[in-house]
Amino acid sequence: MAKPKPNRAVKPRADFPLFPHQAGYWAKKVRGRLVYFGKVVDDPKGQAALDKWLEQKDDLLAGRVPRVKADGLTSATSAIGF
Repeated sequence: MAKPKPNRAVKPRADFPLFPHQAGYWAKKVRGRLVYFGKVVDDPKGQAALDKWLEQKDDLLAGRVPRVKADGLTSATSAIGF
């Protein structure tokens, strides 16, 4: 006898850009590669994953590695030795 499949997450709505991957993460295929945006268990509605997708969308679609947005100013003086 086959084991019943565990309850799988579903998209919150039809136009939601991410899908629940079998591994338990919100995912999207971008330029032929899967990109993950957080665990489904931690974010069942996908709102945090959607926010992360919207933040990284432009870089991913352009083929760049998304950069972490730094708060405040950065200083280049530490590289010089001051």
